[in-house]
Amino acid sequence: MKKLISAATSLAMAATMLSAAVPFATGAAAARSMELKAYLNPDGTQASTTINVSDESVTVPVALFATTDADIQALNARFTVNSKNGDASKVVFEGEAPISSGEEYFTTEQTFQTSAGEISTKNLVCWNDKITVSKRGGTTIASAGSYTFFNVAAGDQYNPCTNACMSGVWIGSNYTWAGESSSDFPILVVPVTFPKGLPAGDYTLDFVNEPNDDKGNYSTMMEGAEKYSKATGGIEFAESAALTITVKNDSDEPQVTTEAPKTTEAPKTTEAPKTTVPDAPKTTSPDAANKETDDSITISGGEYTVDFSALSADDVDADGNAYVFVDAMLNDTKGRTVSMLKAFLADLPEGISLDPDEPYVPTFPAVGSSASQFLNGGIYINCLKAGEPVAIDNSQPIIQYTFVVDKTIKSGDYEFTWDQFEVVESSSKDPYEAKKIPGIIHVKNGEAVETTTAAPKTTEPEVTTTAAPKTTEAPKTTEAPKTTEAPKPTQPGDPVWGDTNCDGEVKINDVVILNRWLTDAKAITISDQGKLNADCCDPKDGAGLDINDSDAIIRSIVHLVTLPTQSK
Repeated sequence: MKKLISAATSLAMAATMLSAAVPFATGAAAARSMELKAYLNPDGTQASTTINVSDESVTVPVALFATTDADIQALNARFTVNSKNGDASKVVFEGEAPISSGEEYFTTEQTFQTSAGEISTKNLVCWNDKITVSKRGGTTIASAGSYTFFNVAAGDQYNPCTNACMSGVWIGSNYTWAGESSSDFPILVVPVTFPKGLPAGDYTLDFVNEPNDDKGNYSTMMEGAEKYSKATGGIEFAESAALTITVKNDSDEPQVTTEAPKTTEAPKTTEAPKTTVPDAPKTTSPDAANKETDDSITISGGEYTVDFSALSADDVDADGNAYVFVDAMLNDTKGRTVSMLKAFLADLPEGISLDPDEPYVPTFPAVGSSASQFLNGGIYINCLKAGEPVAIDNSQPIIQYTFVVDKTIKSGDYEFTWDQFEVVESSSKDPYEAKKIPGIIHVKNGEAVETTTAAPKTTEPEVTTTAAPKTTEAPKTTEAPKTTEAPKPTQPGDPVWGDTNCDGEVKINDVVILNRWLTDAKAITISDQGKLNADCCDPKDGAGLDINDSDAIIRSIVHLVTLPTQSK
């Protein structure tokens, strides 16, 4: 069983997960429960469960909490809203997905007591987040697992409930609690809006306990050594588990609303989970073919000075080697959006290395992501938010490296650059290379400056000509421009790998549809041709659909694999 999988496939995995997890530490059954509570507002005040919608709409942050031991490796949850004396069909679950681990939520920094000590943050802290304090002094909040939850509007074709609902799954293992127990922090928060003019009444948010299949999987359950649900036992749903919001309406016409209920598109997947950075030797990207360089987007290393005579204790490691905190900046002059970035540093000058403990900070501010993989010596940054590419914030660093400068290094100027910095906008566009502007580290170490063995800083206008090691091929200029012809729907016959919905394109929608079918085959229909197309990992002519196919499709979208592929 995978401990960490892509967010696009985690929902499917929860529905098909085998009960082969770590057994309990004791023989006694642990108390498990789920509960919905009104959470803190973005300004840090406690949200009220009694609201008045006479003059304006009111949004109540609804938090999902769980009480359990740390043996749980999967948690499914679905809840909806109903009312016996109001109109719950007009209540809106805001956004395409709930707010979860590491996302900015508060308008000002809030102070929390965590397992890592007292921290101040604007981000939502979730139940088993891994909280670390960087050598730079900042706090990193990283998800300990994979979140795939989505909000579905009332009337949406994929909504299994009458009114708006939230549904999805968390999967993870080998984690500890962000606080002293699982219930100190929420799993997620859903902003629930009660529109202006909504009829007065009691509106109850409560869990849905329905079977997803005939294999003992339920819409709300926990899974560890066994499956725990309302039907199978081992999990409690007390009356207090539900949350009742009392709505008041002082207007003369309480039945009239001025806001139409929001609808959303088919739910989209959340960000892929952050993976731990291993200490691996540098290699070149496995698919680092020479690609065209787009000069309108640049990656620059910046300029830094290390003066060994002026360093403080915080600036050096235990052996007296100096830290250099490098902020690599990605500057885009066209305002484009990106779905993935690949960064492979070139060999660093002798005497300079990546910090083995923290080679880079596992958050990427320029794209608002904390989802990455360290593969073949390079960093793969997943930039998708709710399944969509994001814009680049030129004012924020894209990668924050930690270099270590050896205490015996000679004074001089030392350049560093990248072998590859690939930009992937979307599955419909070819990836390309960012223009690389080398960084410079000026070292002062007690003697006159000498010529170093590192590549000297060039004085030519085009600095990338001496820094980038890959210059054996000229940029492609003979390629014909792409046509704007609309994609043709898949015709019956040979598979079009990854095209689950047979619309002629392979996009995140194909992953969402396949995941839903894997979760509940009764809720959605995939044609025989669609099954043939989707069966793209270890293909079996449409008969072998599983989570590996979902994972393969999303990896193909961001150009990590070519379909069909084989599982590893």
